[in-house]
Amino acid sequence: MPEGIETTVEDGFATIDFIDPTKRGPGIKKLVDNYGPAVIETLTRTGPRRMYRVPEGNAREVGLIDSPADPVVVVVENPSYDDGLPDADWSRGALNDYAATLGIADAAKLPNKAAVLAAIRAK
Repeated sequence: MPEGIETTVEDGFATIDFIDPTKRGPGIKKLVDNYGPAVIETLTRTGPRRMYRVPEGNAREVGLIDSPADPVVVVVENPSYDDGLPDADWSRGALNDYAATLGIADAAKLPNKAAVLAAIRAK
């Protein structure tokens, strides 16, 4: 482990304990800058200090674990699953416009996004 940092790995996650408080700020900053705050879980009831739980690959990538290991997957905040097709994440206006391009003229008169999506999928 890097000096002043104690890390344990279990089930693909690293629990990081910054024994040296001067290492916490820079360590957390590296994680946030590279992967966003959503990958960090703060643990406050597990010891005398706050600890942080992150995916193992992320901790390795920013240098919070320096021992060799099998390859692991790095998790990125907010992965995109957008396939370009309309879904519930689209705004009502975008759904209405898409429906209009399909020839569904009365989409704006439908009661909600679910109804517009149903009309689009039925087309």
